[in-house]
Amino acid sequence: MKNLFITLGLLLISVIAFGQNGTLRGTIFEEETGEAVPFAAVYVVELQSGTTSDLDGAYALDLPEGSYTIQFSFIGLQETTVSEVHIKANEVNVLEVQMQPESQMIEEIIVTATQLRNTEAALATIKRKSSNVVDGISSQTFKKIGDSNAGDAIKRVTGVSVEGGKHVYVRGLGDRYTKTIVNGLDIPGLDPDRNSFEMDLFPTNIIDNILVYKSFSPDLPGDFTGGLIDIVTIDFPDQKVVEISAGASYNPNMHFNPDFLTYEGSSTDWLGFDSGARDLPFDVRTEIPNPASNDPATLEATSRMSETMAAVRSQNSMNSSFGASIGNQFDWGGKTIGYVASLSYKNKTSFYDDAQFNTYIFDNQNFPGEFKLINDKKVVGDIGQNDILWNAMFGTSLKTKYNKVSINYLRLQNGTSSAVQQTIEKSQSSSALLVKDVLEYTQRSVNNINIQGKHVIPDSKFEIEWRTSPTFIKVDEPDLRSTAFEKLGEDNFQLAPSVGADASRTWRHLEESSYNGKVDVTYNLSGDDQKTSKIKFGFLGSLKERDFSINNYLVRVLSQTSLDFNGNPDNLFLDENLWTPNSNTGTYIRGQFEAANTFNASQSILAGYGMHEFVLNEKIKIIYGARLEQAKNWYTGVANDGMESINDSLVLDELNLLPSANIIYSINDRMNLRVSFNKTVARPTFKEKSIAQIQDRITGRTFIGNLDLLQTEVDNYDIRWEHFGERGQLISVSGFYKMFTNPIELVPYSDSAPDNFTPRNLEGGAKAYGVEFEFLKNLGFISPTLEALTVGANITLIKSEAKRNTLRTDEETTRTMFGQSPYILNTIIGYNNKEAGIEFNASYNVQGKRLVVVGAGSFSDVYENPFHSVNIKASKKFGPTKNIKLSLSVDNLLNQRRQKQYEAYSGDTGIFELRNIGRSISIGISTYF
Repeated sequence: MKNLFITLGLLLISVIAFGQNGTLRGTIFEEETGEAVPFAAVYVVELQSGTTSDLDGAYALDLPEGSYTIQFSFIGLQETTVSEVHIKANEVNVLEVQMQPESQMIEEIIVTATQLRNTEAALATIKRKSSNVVDGISSQTFKKIGDSNAGDAIKRVTGVSVEGGKHVYVRGLGDRYTKTIVNGLDIPGLDPDRNSFEMDLFPTNIIDNILVYKSFSPDLPGDFTGGLIDIVTIDFPDQKVVEISAGASYNPNMHFNPDFLTYEGSSTDWLGFDSGARDLPFDVRTEIPNPASNDPATLEATSRMSETMAAVRSQNSMNSSFGASIGNQFDWGGKTIGYVASLSYKNKTSFYDDAQFNTYIFDNQNFPGEFKLINDKKVVGDIGQNDILWNAMFGTSLKTKYNKVSINYLRLQNGTSSAVQQTIEKSQSSSALLVKDVLEYTQRSVNNINIQGKHVIPDSKFEIEWRTSPTFIKVDEPDLRSTAFEKLGEDNFQLAPSVGADASRTWRHLEESSYNGKVDVTYNLSGDDQKTSKIKFGFLGSLKERDFSINNYLVRVLSQTSLDFNGNPDNLFLDENLWTPNSNTGTYIRGQFEAANTFNASQSILAGYGMHEFVLNEKIKIIYGARLEQAKNWYTGVANDGMESINDSLVLDELNLLPSANIIYSINDRMNLRVSFNKTVARPTFKEKSIAQIQDRITGRTFIGNLDLLQTEVDNYDIRWEHFGERGQLISVSGFYKMFTNPIELVPYSDSAPDNFTPRNLEGGAKAYGVEFEFLKNLGFISPTLEALTVGANITLIKSEAKRNTLRTDEETTRTMFGQSPYILNTIIGYNNKEAGIEFNASYNVQGKRLVVVGAGSFSDVYENPFHSVNIKASKKFGPTKNIKLSLSVDNLLNQRRQKQYEAYSGDTGIFELRNIGRSISIGISTYF
């Protein structure tokens, strides 16, 4: 019995002692390179014991409560001692350490545990030591400014502008020349026809940093020119973190508006997908007989259609959002397991009153050769939209000393309901006055799995990284309903297809699967004079396949004069107005499956590369190599007129050798001069390199594919001087020059089809060149009272030249390149009082006028006008640990409008597209624990 009590006593003491232990975690970095230091020794002086960091430079120690001195050592780096490391029981204590090369210090470095890794400074180190010309933004900056998603954050990067809050343009070049990857692998977004990902889909609370590569190296994808955006998500949080946020936004022009347009959808619209209420009510291959056959099957198919065809007015609410995330790591039998999960939900409504979508042509009849514009079609109306977006992410990792395997799952779901009422005035090609209702619903989903591993072979100089990522996309537009009546008088309406006054119902479906995989092998060269030199080689494989189909049904009426629709689209499908075999009067539908309304396309990319990072001396580093990339596209489809049929034909077959050379001259520890040359490509999308014809029912414009498109090839030259100060402060000046062969531009299809547009290669090529200037400076150098104030700005000035297809002999032979902005300007003023928990930021962003449609024949160029974005945000932290933050922001302070306009050689202008965005006020609250 005595022994039992002793045993229980000792057990109780050990449990209590264990309960009083705390955990010390962190990552060891090399200050000069910004890279993690694997297998460094971590020694606790007081306990005369320790551990080593793993392959990611991370370490962990369980220590009794108390104060310790920790020593960090590694061959070739100066030993670093950190004193006064306070361990609290049952808590995770984080200590990040930066070690310096031995050559820079003679005596031991001793710091206190108040030194934590500064993320802005770490990003500056990455930029300073990167082999590429790179810019970026860190998670510390997200939190300081209060950006809630990557779209808000990335527009603060030098040379970057964001279209519609989601699509990124780098150095003024269009979306075609920007590529987005996540954790090193390609991920298509909810719009698979764009090269860049919708940045607003990523909440910043799951992002570690965003890097924008502006120069190519062989280990990067070869199909980018303006910039490659790498979103790096958080992996192993050092300690358990739970974050919850909620917000609301009010726009006086849009919200609580009794004139908001909507229509009855389905019970699951609030979840971003249709419940099935909009499904095609019969089999897709059902043949609908002509009423002339007097077959009851025509009535059967027509009667199954929903009666709802008209937009209705109903008061809407304001925008709302919610987000939550959690992450942690723990020890499991000597192995480390970490996880991170996040969920976010947004409900947004938009209302655009008097939105315009117009068509202008040259008035060659009254003013031949003078290029005067005249309105051919004027479209004015109201648009109501309800946009639901949610995403869920879960990732987990298993790590040992030499190996690490991670898996991440990402689900994105978006549903957009649109209701439109328009008045259309046709004045040239066919004079008519139309009133039109359009009801749309688009649901998009992305499922992405990212599996990756990192392995260091013990007692060797090899490091192997591999990644694989399948992605599955679905885009559905179920029951797109369009009704246009010709207005003949005050109460006199009729369907008249000859002038565009008709009705239709359309189902569109797109499904795409993508499989990506890559392997990178790094061999670190030996020798004191080449201790940072390395050879790197690898392989990549990518396979994409897309299926696209359209089922279109026309709405027709027999003996229309005997019916009274009164201009109300809902009356078309009332039971009393449906065609029957007995009456031979009323509404019926026509349409059936047609091969011309479908296509299948696939693409395979195989690539291999080799590169050498060579340190010539302590001042000069040379990185050179090449990437061999083969791309093949196959296409199956039938033209709308049925005259052209293609069956699994190889429509793109390119093998490109993409060389790269980068030279970095270190003027001193904080100043670099970079020079680089490389070749890249830009490939047409599936939709562009096709014979498909896809109409936008709201704008009335049709996109027509072009199977003869060639890929664009680009020569890139860059030079950059950069100076880095403390705490992420910097000054940099860059220059770049790009030569484009076969650039792709959007042009009118023909003189007879003013609302049809198609992509074409520009003969003669194009070029773009420019300079970038950036600075970020804390004003504490002026006075200590200004320590909380930071100012920054970046400006990009760009000149582009492309051959003009001019009709006038005295006109200039060159013009601006398609999609190119002549300038981009970002400025920011920030105030951060950490003690009071008060932050304030004011930002200004604008990009210059850019060409969005290239004029030809009877049509002039179309430009997007500058949008001067001024936003302000203020926040206050509360609570004993200041873990609750309340924020208030105002966006579009200047109440700018989104406008595109025709610009003729004569100086005439006309509105191509116009939307009133309005000013929005947002409040938000967030907390972490």
